[in-house]
Amino acid sequence: MHKFYWTLLFTACLSACGGGGDGSSSPPEVQVANTAPTITDPGALSLLEGGTAVATISASDAQNNSLSFSIASGDDEDLF
Repeated sequence: MHKFYWTLLFTACLSACGGGGDGSSSPPEVQVANTAPTITDPGALSLLEGGTAVATISASDAQNNSLSFSIASGDDEDLF
């Protein structure tokens, strides 16, 4: 009869352990999708001859990544 109680106690202890795992108590990291930045549309632009500023361009990124602007093409890209 004692053997039965020891077996029962041993089984109860193993059941209380939770059944494995890596021992980590922190939840798994959630992967957030990287989305494209949002650029504020300045609308139609025009510039009088001799002017130096046309518009202020701004953008934001949902993941707070840093943003930079550049002129990638055009006949006068060297002037900027």
